[in-house]
Amino acid sequence: MTSEVNSRPVTDEMLVAYVDGELTQNERTSLEAALEGNQELRARLALLQDGDRPWAEAFEGLLDQAPVAELEAAFAAAAHTHAEQIQANQARADHARADQARAELVQADPTETTDQVAAKDDAARSWWRPAMAACIAVTLMVGFAAGYGTNQVQKPDIMAAVQTEAEIWRQAVADYQALYTRETLSTAQTDPIAQSAGLLRVGEALGLALPDAVSQVAGLDYKRAQILKFGEQPLAQLAYLYQDDIPIAFCIVRLDEADQAATNEVRSGLNIVHWAKDGFSLMVVGDLPVEELNAFARELEGKMI
Repeated sequence: MTSEVNSRPVTDEMLVAYVDGELTQNERTSLEAALEGNQELRARLALLQDGDRPWAEAFEGLLDQAPVAELEAAFAAAAHTHAEQIQANQARADHARADQARAELVQADPTETTDQVAAKDDAARSWWRPAMAACIAVTLMVGFAAGYGTNQVQKPDIMAAVQTEAEIWRQAVADYQALYTRETLSTAQTDPIAQSAGLLRVGEALGLALPDAVSQVAGLDYKRAQILKFGEQPLAQLAYLYQDDIPIAFCIVRLDEADQAATNEVRSGLNIVHWAKDGFSLMVVGDLPVEELNAFARELEGKMI
């Protein structure tokens, strides 16, 4: 069944308007009828609705899957190796001190043989070896307990240190973009007036002017602008097609992130160029070679100035 409302294709923008309660009653009734008979459309709606859920819950499953047993075994093995190294180093130092002590005792009492000196030295050190072994055992137990406690109690803190808010939003966008196909954008309106109005509306929601120039990038066919949501912040997505086949997105969100020059990374199998400026985080994402994606990002960044 074709996903249509009042003879119009159902776009993500329309679904977001439905979630936000911005459709008219007739549009809402028609969309709900389309949702009832189209599983793919319901899946798209569910994905957009999930964009507003707490991120701690979204990543909770990853924490539960952490290989705790393997990490603890690796820690124990490393600690054991370290203890063996300590013992070996101590043994070498012990023998060196013993040799020096024997030499000093022989000099103090020339009548005493080397074997007699060695026997006295062994007796003097007999108490130290078990004490050293006990000390190492206690050290390992304390270290292991500390590591175990950290893993069990502070896992959310560890994840928070690894995943910054900027990283989470880029991952969320990459996951969403990975679902796009040519067909996702092929039905978008191409009327210049409508596109200009869409940029103005999205820019106002974002609190940032989006010039018409961002829709005029050589090599990219501009399709639409829409507002998504990251936490409580509006997230702008400008969608393009490369060579009428590959979806490309230029996304912007307001985050408390220091200015940062363009940087590349890969998420969800897609190349990403991201940077930050004046309190906004920006990224261009798509299944293109890094060099081409960087060129598009530079042009878009220049048009935003």
